[in-house]
Amino acid sequence: EDLPQSNQLTAGEWNDLENWSFWKNLMNNQEWSNQQQSWGFNASKRFKITLKDKNNAPLPNYLVSVFSAGKTLWKAKSNYAGIAELWPELFQPNDSEIKIVVSSPNGEPLYTKIFDQQPQQLNVKLSVEAQKVKNLDVMFMVDATGSMGDEINYLKAELDDIVGRFNREDGLNTRTGMVFYRDHGDEYVIRDFGFESDLRKVKANLLKQGAGGGGDFEEAVDEAMENAIFQQQWTSDPNATKLMFMILDAPPHHQSAKIKRIQRSVKEAAAKGIILIPVVASGIDKSTEFLMRFMALSTNGTYVFITDHSGIGNSHLEPTVGQYKVEKLNQLLYRLTRKYAGLDAHMVKDLRNFANNGGEN
Repeated sequence: EDLPQSNQLTAGEWNDLENWSFWKNLMNNQEWSNQQQSWGFNASKRFKITLKDKNNAPLPNYLVSVFSAGKTLWKAKSNYAGIAELWPELFQPNDSEIKIVVSSPNGEPLYTKIFDQQPQQLNVKLSVEAQKVKNLDVMFMVDATGSMGDEINYLKAELDDIVGRFNREDGLNTRTGMVFYRDHGDEYVIRDFGFESDLRKVKANLLKQGAGGGGDFEEAVDEAMENAIFQQQWTSDPNATKLMFMILDAPPHHQSAKIKRIQRSVKEAAAKGIILIPVVASGIDKSTEFLMRFMALSTNGTYVFITDHSGIGNSHLEPTVGQYKVEKLNQLLYRLTRKYAGLDAHMVKDLRNFANNGGEN
């Protein structure tokens, strides 16, 4: 079938980690803080570590582990800006002292420190030299239920365009994977395509997908995440960038086993350095918005929402955020891919200033 023209859908981005005081105010408001209890994410106790090499350049893909009383509470990898976001109390409170260990991408422990209580931030300089990132894995996890019908063909056109740009990236080996999902009782629950560097194959698989089924509001988000994060063969290169765009318009079923599965997947994504970037379409509600923002901030990601400016699809929920810029969705996802792959040198400079100012722009 012929796809619509790309460059049509409009979207905005809001990064809660870069607007932390705004987020803290939301979490002090009962209406929104209740979302934390609802989904079981304590997304207020943030511990941010910034890692620099001997030349003050950011150190990406260093693993930071948090231990307490012999248990691993959290693991996260630093991003292109050398920032690792730690959430030792995301899913359970902890009153004991914590030990953090920073290891190189190859697993060599280089720094250890013990804290009586969790600090909010820490800067660490290591006598090593940052290595260039050479590999990029991008996973698209896409809700393909009937409610996505108003947008799926436009989304396919935008994804087709974005995937086409990946190969032209500066010296990066890019692989793209896709996980489409519906719900139990539909034609399929999960339809997955593993990581592939051959763009023609990726595009052919993408073009074959349509929207159908779904029925009720909630979908098999938890199973799709588990498949994408645990079962796909992410690159074995410890210094690669890993992104997962989650394109959806509905939450998982609100049952404790499914919420636990989501929590487990988020924790694993953080440990593997998979940055979760939800891209929400028409039809989401506030509860879904907050779950998506919890997932994004706990994996050092950001929140993307399709807007009404294009006139395509049903009306879109206005998110509870500050001022944002309306962009074309394909440009926005491409910009984020470049940003998280560390390809924008000027951006890294901005980030150094951002990190030096304690995280508030």
